[in-house]
Amino acid sequence: MAEIALCSLAQVKLEGRINTNDSDDLIREQLIPDALARLNARTGREFMPHTTATHTFDVTSYLVVMENHDLRRAIRVTLHPEYEAIDLVPDVDYELDIDPLTGTAGRIRLAPHLNLMSRRARTYGRARLEVVGEWGCWSDLSEVPIDVNRAAILTVLSALEKPVTDLPGIDVMDPRPFAPARSGAGWDIPLDAYRKIARYDRNAIGVW
Repeated sequence: MAEIALCSLAQVKLEGRINTNDSDDLIREQLIPDALARLNARTGREFMPHTTATHTFDVTSYLVVMENHDLRRAIRVTLHPEYEAIDLVPDVDYELDIDPLTGTAGRIRLAPHLNLMSRRARTYGRARLEVVGEWGCWSDLSEVPIDVNRAAILTVLSALEKPVTDLPGIDVMDPRPFAPARSGAGWDIPLDAYRKIARYDRNAIGVW
């Protein structure tokens, strides 16, 4: 079964030097999906889950930004789905802007021969693009790159309410090289974690 997480409980406990039999595992297990959600939000990405779904995007130009989504494979792309419903042909009517880091796309470039005007565009000032596809960068923990994995581990550990010296199983004479933090790069992501995923960040100026 696929493990939908950017890090594992075992990795968190190893990094935090936490006793393997510690009773607070339930709390840490809840922080792992929370870290995924926060890292997705911070970077404007869809690291996980890997799903097949239909999403609709506003069209105001020939460059369509699919905010907070990562398109792994397009199954069907339809312009003006409400009325005219024009099914687009890949590499003729559109192409995907592929991110080499993840092999996924966050933008679709429409060919200039397409007519972006529709009944909806005349009424609301924007057309629509419907995309049926496979979404999400990775389908399993085993596929997650080491830098994103490390960022997730640090994010989980930073969310722990207890200070380092109160965490069971930690040798206070040899504490881990970072402390729990609530601030840093924003969205509750510690600065050390953000440094590891900064190159994935679509919200950063200049990424596009």
